[in-house]
Amino acid sequence: MVLRTTGKIWIFLNVIGADIRIGLFRPQRGGYETSIPAKLKNKNELINVQAGGGMCFKWACLASLHHKELKTRGMKNANRYSYYLQFEGLYDFECISYPAAIRDIPVFEIANSLAVNVFSYDENEGILPVYISPHNYTDCHTVNLLFMCYSDNSHFIAISDIHRLLHRHKNHRRLLCYNCLQIFFLNQQSAFGDTSYILKQHILNYSKFKFQNVTMPFELMDGKKPTVSFTNIAKQLKAGFIVYADFECLLIPTNNQKPIQKLSYTMNNKVHTPSRFAYVAVNVNREIHKQRVYRGEDAVDIFLKDSKLIKREKFQIYNNPQPMTNTDREQHEFHAIFASIFFSNDKVRDHCRLSGKYRGAATHSVIWVYQTLQLPIVFQNFRGYDSHLIIHGFRKFGDSIRVTPFTSEKFMFIQVDGIVFIDSLQFVNRSLEDLVDDLSNLNNDDCC
Repeated sequence: MVLRTTGKIWIFLNVIGADIRIGLFRPQRGGYETSIPAKLKNKNELINVQAGGGMCFKWACLASLHHKELKTRGMKNANRYSYYLQFEGLYDFECISYPAAIRDIPVFEIANSLAVNVFSYDENEGILPVYISPHNYTDCHTVNLLFMCYSDNSHFIAISDIHRLLHRHKNHRRLLCYNCLQIFFLNQQSAFGDTSYILKQHILNYSKFKFQNVTMPFELMDGKKPTVSFTNIAKQLKAGFIVYADFECLLIPTNNQKPIQKLSYTMNNKVHTPSRFAYVAVNVNREIHKQRVYRGEDAVDIFLKDSKLIKREKFQIYNNPQPMTNTDREQHEFHAIFASIFFSNDKVRDHCRLSGKYRGAATHSVIWVYQTLQLPIVFQNFRGYDSHLIIHGFRKFGDSIRVTPFTSEKFMFIQVDGIVFIDSLQFVNRSLEDLVDDLSNLNNDDCC
């Protein structure tokens, strides 16, 4: 297949050839006897019923449900399939075909009111979920199976205690989240409530996603536990300055001639040429710092120059900050944090350079990291229209350009030398007319 690009679209020309490759579908089925890895066998939490005949799923389910009953009767060898013949008539095993496949399990669950969970084993990843029943944590009895799959055979093995198989044995009552295989200990209190409530909320959130095995990192070489913390504090702060801008264009006719070729084509009859712009720069105190309306052929170049000038003025204001204003409560909070062991002796009061408002305690090494050094410039429908206008001006403006593309022709985000061009339509998908009507219905105190 040959595709040719014309700058904007791809044109299908012809088909040179076609290859058809057929792969043999091998569904995951169990029915063959296999050995248990030594690492799992040493935990003594697996029951490998040796029956043959491709019915390993059937005997594994019976072993998972009734192995405790056999133990109370003094039957020590739980791997004998003859022990489970007495329970065979209690369930409907004729609802599925054998060797049983993973896709047959939902039918078996509904027919017998059971919750069947299937896990696999990997030497590097450990126990992994293969199928997690939607009937867990209900009145249905739970059946946990291990599915050992090799290149030439596969086999179902009953799990007697999933908690001990996943973790070391501890004398605590536990609950398991089957979606992520995390253990919750009962009768423990925390700041978020008791364990049963936390587990319910955890299961409610995790049920929205595909089941997985969450593996936490081990301790580092120096003995300290690894931690994850949020570091982009500047992204949580309001921008010191923000510019709202808009372009207007003239439709200039073109002299393009129709192509002679008979293929489909797109011909541009008119070109959108920027003719004027308007912008207003507002600071964090809701005060207009600068505004301008300009008309001319060099509208894009003048706008980019003004953007760079506003950014330079912003740095000058940050270098001459307003004096800090803080209340008695904020001073008490600062001294209380100063006595904490989590801060060093170079702790200072951090405040907004423009408004003087106290923001909290910080150190000299990170205080400038908190500053919003970028200048955001907001356009309405920047992705679909204005980005196509100003992008031509970047040939004369900016050294470091970074974009976040939506398609090959639309850009959601453009950053040039610390100036960020964003689209307000991506935050509020409404027209300017509707937004202005909303503002007219509000009082001045309600407007931001």
